Amino acid sequence: MSDKKNTFNTDITDEDELDEIKKIAEMLNPDERVLVVARQSRFKPGGSQLSPNVVYATDRRIILRDPSMLGLKQDIIDIPYNVITNAKIEKGLLSASVIFNAPGLFNPNIPGRMPWIKRLETDEHGENGVIDAIDKKKAEDLIEVIRNGIGFDGLLMSDDL
Repeated sequence: MSDKKNTFNTDITDEDELDEIKKIAEMLNPDERVLVVARQSRFKPGGSQLSPNVVYATDRRIILRDPSMLGLKQDIIDIPYNVITNAKIEKGLLSASVIFNAPGLFNPNIPGRMPWIKRLETDEHGENGVIDAIDKKKAEDLIEVIRNGIGFDGLLMSDDL
């Protein structure tokens, strides 16, 4: 593919997930590999009915895309694995939440900057983030990639999945 927007490195074969990767392809490094794509549910508790959010796990970072205005506008935040110190999953009846600790990433003085990534109500000074309404299997895949990324300082090989 000669078009930069449609050039990316992944072993993912699902057409819907490939379409999602195309939406962030221009911000990926040439040798960066997308390992997992997880879309927030439209209907499960914590999800977004009009424009669900998408989490991309690459071999270097987590990319969070928050579309708005029916996809005409989007906020994107990327979190390198070297700033994440811990990650866990909380499984609910219908979906799961991914909870991660990234000291200094979330400024508690700027509430609602990314409303779907919310601070936990603790004394963590904005260091925890929660991504709700993720499919349980995708949440497990995300946690595995994040934990491997933390352990290898972002140098994760696709064979590790």
